[in-house]
Amino acid sequence: MRLLLGKVTKKMGVPDEVSVGTSKIMLTGNYRLILENHKGLIEYSTETVRIKTLDGTVRIEGSELLLDVMDSSTVAISGNVYCIFTAK
Repeated sequence: MRLLLGKVTKKMGVPDEVSVGTSKIMLTGNYRLILENHKGLIEYSTETVRIKTLDGTVRIEGSELLLDVMDSSTVAISGNVYCIFTAK
């Protein structure tokens, strides 16, 4: 079903993150990260943030990481972002 929905919405020009709930990561420089369509926070410290997504997990490593905003769909993190890892 998810595959069919993805094909139909792609032909209509609808972005994947809207149509099938795929996560979207936006990074500004190395100091601001916004992740859309998350499913919850797994781990949080000033050096590591792990977030659950529909696709698996996202791990952000850095220093002075600060959780600026977290609501039901969006997480915003500021600080010195060194690495972003994804895992299924």
